[in-house]
Amino acid sequence: MKLGVVGLPNVGKSTLFNAITKAGAECANYPFCTIEPNVGVVAVPDERLDELSAMYHPKKTTPAVIEFVDIAGLVKGASHGEGLGNKFLSHIRECEAIVHVVRCFEDPDIIRHADSQNPQHDIETINLELIAADRETVAKRAERAAKMLKSGEKRFADEAALGEKLLAHLDNLQPVRTCPMTDKEREIAREWFLLTTKPVIYACNIKEDDLGKDEDSLPGVADVKAIAAGENAKVLVISAKIEEDIAQMDDEERDMFLEEMGRDYVRTARSKGLTEGEVLRRHVLRNALLPIITSSVAVIPMLFMGSLIMENFFGIPGLGSYTLDALGAQDFSIVRTMVFLGTLAYIVGLILTDLVYAWVDPRIRLS
Repeated sequence: MKLGVVGLPNVGKSTLFNAITKAGAECANYPFCTIEPNVGVVAVPDERLDELSAMYHPKKTTPAVIEFVDIAGLVKGASHGEGLGNKFLSHIRECEAIVHVVRCFEDPDIIRHADSQNPQHDIETINLELIAADRETVAKRAERAAKMLKSGEKRFADEAALGEKLLAHLDNLQPVRTCPMTDKEREIAREWFLLTTKPVIYACNIKEDDLGKDEDSLPGVADVKAIAAGENAKVLVISAKIEEDIAQMDDEERDMFLEEMGRDYVRTARSKGLTEGEVLRRHVLRNALLPIITSSVAVIPMLFMGSLIMENFFGIPGLGSYTLDALGAQDFSIVRTMVFLGTLAYIVGLILTDLVYAWVDPRIRLS
């Protein structure tokens, strides 16, 4: 399955794309940072597939995948070629469904494109361009079918009738997916590769501090839900920036972070009115750091032992090779000194760990 991520410039399309695919697409605070589409493939986790693999032990297990395409921002007039619109519309035409990213926050540090005013207006701008492109396609198909009516084939009569029906619907500025059609009409429309027949998921991109708040109270979210309800579309409320930051973590760190997000103290902090950013910084991050701090102590002796191996293997002069030479020469005073330094470094690491524990977790007290 292939999903296209669309929207006006600077609404967070590439940020959301990176959060989903970990592809590392360039994100910048100016319009048209993306010109050529970025493509990422994501495996769909399925517990049933894991159980079947454990039972039958196949040589290779291939999960289902979804291909995401980060398409450059559409602008007003795209259906007439504005902003390389025809090229961008062709990328959408190749997708099976659309993820429409809508900016539902205000931030003076992030440039808002001239065509962008509010979420409802942004959706209308994109939909009007897709509707205009579809109207041109349907008009050509209907005209061709009308010319072929003389052949007497019923197929052309059906196409001509459907063309008139869809033109009237599109003239009312409604997408084709909201037009009632029979199964036969849907089959014909599918062959026309219309843009507004594709299923849509509206992704409301909100600020980090707005996470955890009542969704309908956030700017524009209620308007997006109302539009989606009229189109029988789905709505996803998400902070693309936070999701991107989480996606960039190591697997172990991400698992610990997400586990902390479900703890009771997080729900308590939210109930007290703290913003999601404050919850993350003051509570979740600190608790998630504890296992990382613990494991960091073991790194100190490994660094010392690692230097012994690397210096000896590559012939690099340093403490490691110096210690090995002392062993070979049976200069035990130097060996004892190096062992003492290594032990001292480990003890200092333990002390620093305890101090950092007390700083990170207020429940821990030094006594």
